[in-house]
Amino acid sequence: MKLAHFLIIGAAMTTALPTLAAPSHQINTVGMTQPRFNDLAAQCTNAVHPNTLQAVARVESGFNPYAIGVVRGSLKRQPRTLAEAVATAKSLHAQGKNFSMGLMQVNRYNLAAYGLNYETVFEPCKNINAGAKILKSCFDRAGGKGQAALQKAFSCYYSGNFKFGFKSDFKGQPPYVTKIIMSALNNSPHQTIQFSGNLKVAHTPSTANSIQDGYVPQPAAQTNKQPEYDEKPVMAVMQKKTPPPPEWDVFAYAEYMGKYGEKPAWEF
Repeated sequence: MKLAHFLIIGAAMTTALPTLAAPSHQINTVGMTQPRFNDLAAQCTNAVHPNTLQAVARVESGFNPYAIGVVRGSLKRQPRTLAEAVATAKSLHAQGKNFSMGLMQVNRYNLAAYGLNYETVFEPCKNINAGAKILKSCFDRAGGKGQAALQKAFSCYYSGNFKFGFKSDFKGQPPYVTKIIMSALNNSPHQTIQFSGNLKVAHTPSTANSIQDGYVPQPAAQTNKQPEYDEKPVMAVMQKKTPPPPEWDVFAYAEYMGKYGEKPAWEF
């Protein structure tokens, strides 16, 4: 039974990026609001840092809140409005298709677990929140600490396991984990999304139980140590020593102390 449960979770995290209709995620911009992604993410979830979510959303949907990826299939044209997205999702459901939706490409089999349906999954805030919870769950199962765990979490988000995301699915394409790392290099606080519905945002208070800024994907550092998985671990680099974060922020505090060869006060 545990295996069956894991397979459901894995299916819910499978990306359908290669099957998105080419060549772009262009949508109708008439009458749309254009919030900044990071501002929205900061209000919608406390589970994952907005920069990390931005890197994932860029790969998963190209910031199209109406994107639908069909597993082992494709759409002739991506939905351009909320109404089209909802209608398309219901049609695919009736056909028995497996597909993922929205900014973070939340899979249809994950909707009930996160209190979503085809009318609500395309709401940017709810979609970001669900994607963040899935990624955080993967991060915790990968060890919950450091860039190595974060890379494994990306693989898990993509495929439901810690291996497939480090392998190339298609000839000439980099592995999913590499795509996310490269995507992070293009992060911008000014990145926007375009949404035609009423943007519903609920403020989420901060918490220490999250993937903090220190775990935003970074380009790989040179190392002679052979990792246990396909890619070299990505090391976050701090240019200069700055005052430590508060001790209650366990992720950021441990990351800071580890960089300067010190142990956190609570680590024995």
